Amino acid sequence: MSSDDKRSKLTPQALAGKKTGAHQVPKLKPVEDRKLLRAIIDAVSEYDLASSPEWDQLDQLSTHTEFESIDANPDGIFEGPDNSFEAVGDVYVTLNYGDRRDSPAVSDAFPVQVAGTFDRQTGKVVVESVTIDTSSFYN
Repeated sequence: MSSDDKRSKLTPQALAGKKTGAHQVPKLKPVEDRKLLRAIIDAVSEYDLASSPEWDQLDQLSTHTEFESIDANPDGIFEGPDNSFEAVGDVYVTLNYGDRRDSPAVSDAFPVQVAGTFDRQTGKVVVESVTIDTSSFYN
């Protein structure tokens, strides 16, 4: 599956009109404030994924999974109600198989959806949840 196919489930268009259960999630709008956009991108890239509960999902993919980075797509960051945001992006990892010496290693990327809140006055951004789509690994 190509990297574009991996992202098809977590597109900006899907986020902007996403439905859950029987009700529509409030409509999200693209973040236009450049300072806020930069603050969200920075908060996502600084998120300590390797120490989070979401890490287990990635760690199960190999004998030794190494975290490389997590990035938000600037065109996939949306502002919601009550100073909330949702963003799509990618997490980059190295999957190592066997012991650490002379073992096969594969770099891979998986789509992520990030949600959180921000304070427009202080510029503080808090990442509250990260959802990782590893389904491409199993297909």
